[in-house]
Amino acid sequence: MTAQLNDSNLPFEELQKSSNRIGEIASLLDEKEMRWLELSELIEG
Repeated sequence: MTAQLNDSNLPFEELQKSSNRIGEIASLLDEKEMRWLELSELIEG
């Protein structure tokens, strides 16, 4: 995905799709990380 964003020959539509997808993935990663932290606190508590 990041390589696609760095491709200067990529059409704008594809660039926009890749950028949106990276945003979605980052959001999902944040959600999963928060859940992991919650679960690790339960185990330690």
